[in-house]
Formats: sequence, structure tokens, C-alpha cells
Amino acid sequence: MSVNSDLKIVNEAIQKNNNARNEIVNVVDPIIIRQTNRFCRKYCYEQNFRHQCTLRPPLKGAPSSATLCEWGNGSYEWMLNELTSDKRLSKFHGKEGARLVDYFFVIAHSIPFYERWKDWRFNNRVYVPRYICELHVNAKQIFRCIKRQLSSNEIASETMLETNKVKTISREIIKELIKHGRMHLLTPEKEILYEETADADTESGLFSTEHLFNSDFRQSDAIKIAFSKLSVLEKHVISAFFIEDMPAKKVLQTLQSIDFQENSKTTEKIADLQKLYYFRRKSIKNLYQVFQTELENRESNNV
Repeated sequence: MSVNSDLKIVNEAIQKNNNARNEIVNVVDPIIIRQTNRFCRKYCYEQNFRHQCTLRPPLKGAPSSATLCEWGNGSYEWMLNELTSDKRLSKFHGKEGARLVDYFFVIAHSIPFYERWKDWRFNNRVYVPRYICELHVNAKQIFRCIKRQLSSNEIASETMLETNKVKTISREIIKELIKHGRMHLLTPEKEILYEETADADTESGLFSTEHLFNSDFRQSDAIKIAFSKLSVLEKHVISAFFIEDMPAKKVLQTLQSIDFQENSKTTEKIADLQKLYYFRRKSIKNLYQVFQTELENRESNNV
């Protein structure tokens, strides 16, 4: 088997060749089984005590007379349709020797795929973490408004809170999401294909940090000190994205054209947009941690 044979099978499958379609299912089947096991076990919510689990191996707990759980099989069917639709298959080109199994693996392990699965699983209901709900009685509603990309004034109108109060809660929400590495939960409610995300000029959907990096917050002495303690490369990436509002492709170009001597090895590793986004997430998390340390130091000095 080779890339050319993968391309041939894909083209035949798109042309409704049943044998080719079966070969593709055989390729993607182990990936779907693994991801279904991961996702269903995480979001079972004790369904295994009411229905017989169909995962491999199954979760135990239900009596033998119980009906089969629909979520395992439903998840498998959803992932199969998501990964092997004609539209998805037509985007496979075997670039740089990538095999079909690699193509399926990358998509199935991407954040947008995970979020779309949760949308399917929870009937498009917005998932709000418990630690966000515990921040404030209106935190859940404000979280959903931020996800809808509403302004502070619009959120204040919906929640009947003062705008300054909304901004305060919004910042606390952003801080908690960064702390838990879950900023992707603020992805706008729209379908995002993996390849479209990788080619997009911006990634504002995956990191809605406008509330964290707005002008008021940047004027904070604590955040200024925290920012000054970052590496040159971290400062450049954060400034480019959130202060200068540069497109991701432009940021990547600057990294390749500017000589960051102290971070030369790191710069070499940031070879594409996906790695750039990963480095950006790490930089934001580091900024938050340094910022928190600065606040704690100030509080201890005031005691």
C-alpha cells in the first residue's frame, strides 16, 4: 500500500465503489473505536447503570435485562459519517507523503472534531464547566454570551448586570479557562473543519481572548510586569496576535524572518500554523501563571 493506492481508493469510494468504501472503513475503524471509547467513557454520566454498554470493553453496571445503550453505536456512526463523507475524502491529497490513516488520525484527534462530537452528543447544548458556574450566579449565562461573541454592553443588557460587573466576571472566566487549558470551549458555535482551521488567517474562534487582552486589562501594572518576564519569543507572539491583531499566517512569516537568537531552537520547531497555535496557548498560560504570582506577591507584601 502507498499514497497513490490511498488516493485511488478514495477516488473510487467517492465514485460509489462499495469495495473501496469498505477498505476505507477498515482503515478508519480502529481510530473511531478508540475515540468513541474515550469520549463515551468521559461523558457516560452513569448511562452504564441504566443500559448495557456497547463499548469494547463495556462499562459494567446495568442488569442483563437492560436495553443496549444507544450512545456508543450512535457515536460510531457519527464519527464514520464525519470522517468518510465524500466532502471529507475529497480533501485528502496525500501531501508530503501523508497516508490516509494519518489524515483520519489528525482530524479525529483535533479540537474542532471533539467539539463537534460534543455538540452532537448534547444536542448542540453549550457545555459550561462546573468551575465556571461556581464563579458567579450569572457566570454560566455570561460564558454563553462570550461564546456567542457578544460585547460587554450586549451581555449586560441580557443579564441585567452593570457593564463593569460583566467585564469583571468575563475576566474571571477567561482566567479560569486559561488556568485549566480550556480556552477552546469558547469556540463560536459553527462547524470548523480541521483543514479549514489550519489554513485560516486567524484563529479568533479557538482563543476568544479579547476580554483578557483589552486595553483596560493591559493597563494593569501586574499584567505589564508579568508580560515583561516572558521570553522574547513569547512577547512577540502574544503582541502580534492580541495587541497588533496580526493574522496567524503573518505571525508565522515574522517568526521565520526575524532572528530570535535566545529562542532559535524553539523558533525552528514552530514550522506551521498548528504548532504556532500550540506555542501561543503555552505562552498565554505562562503569562497567566506569572501574572498570578505577581498578584500573590503583592498581596503578601500588603499583609
